[in-house]
Amino acid sequence: MSRLLVTGGAGFIGAQVCATAIAAGYTVRVLDDLSTGLRSNLEGLPGIELLVGDIRELACCEHAVRDVDAVIHLAARGSVPRSIDDPQATMRTNVMGTTNVLDACRRAGVRRVVQSSSSSIYGVVPGLPRREQQRPDPRSPYAASKLAAEHVAQAWHACWGVEVVTLRLFNVYGPRQRSDSSYAAVVPLFIAAALSGRPAELHGGGEQSRAFTYVEDVAEGILAALRSPRVGENERINLAHEACEPVRELHARIGALVGVDIPPRITAARRGDVLSSSADLERARTLLGWTAQTSLDAGLAATIAWHRERMSR
Repeated sequence: MSRLLVTGGAGFIGAQVCATAIAAGYTVRVLDDLSTGLRSNLEGLPGIELLVGDIRELACCEHAVRDVDAVIHLAARGSVPRSIDDPQATMRTNVMGTTNVLDACRRAGVRRVVQSSSSSIYGVVPGLPRREQQRPDPRSPYAASKLAAEHVAQAWHACWGVEVVTLRLFNVYGPRQRSDSSYAAVVPLFIAAALSGRPAELHGGGEQSRAFTYVEDVAEGILAALRSPRVGENERINLAHEACEPVRELHARIGALVGVDIPPRITAARRGDVLSSSADLERARTLLGWTAQTSLDAGLAATIAWHRERMSR
């Protein structure tokens, strides 16, 4: 049985990865500073070991990687708008934090690291769908920090042979994703507004399109990257749903599923926003044997049910 460390494991993606890994027979340790993750996200998951600590501290990372076979590195300071408000904090966590995680893995001889990156690194460079070989074009401090973390992984592999699989995630949503923040993502914000009978904000008129990808599918893709013998030792792979949805249509779809029709409040487009984002998935299919299985309606229905239950407490 393999022992995993999941950094950021108390976040909404991390907690689903933990649940999926435990169901697959792994023993799981979590490192999380609980700045955005929640202890409650891990409730009911058998055998979880939670270490409360910060990836910006090397000693903390070195303690966390002891006696683990592999690391799934999800801990990050998320959100494009938050990175614009405080770029220094984003860089410290996402770049130096990743450096600490990878260096701790190097010193401990960890077999494989699966690291999360972001579709935001592609920016507005011409050419859709986004292919891993395209030139990155980061348009925000967050995107730049995730691209820099990829380069750290490349350097640690080149110098010391640390085996890293980097997954570029596209607009993940699902249960446990928080709506109670000014930096919350669009799906939980739209759901919370619909359930509360409030108009949602539609930045830039909702003309942006996104490959919204259900969190359970993403967790399966992350574990596939951990296990697959076909991936190289410094691999970059897109993880996304094959379908792309305009944000304005997402808003209408959520309203229909909730059973309300509340016109949105149109606001200005946000700095750092990318208009279109879709993924070429050939590498995910070939190297991981992975495709997203959950339709947008099914994923949204499950997410709405989770938010309803949470609001009724």
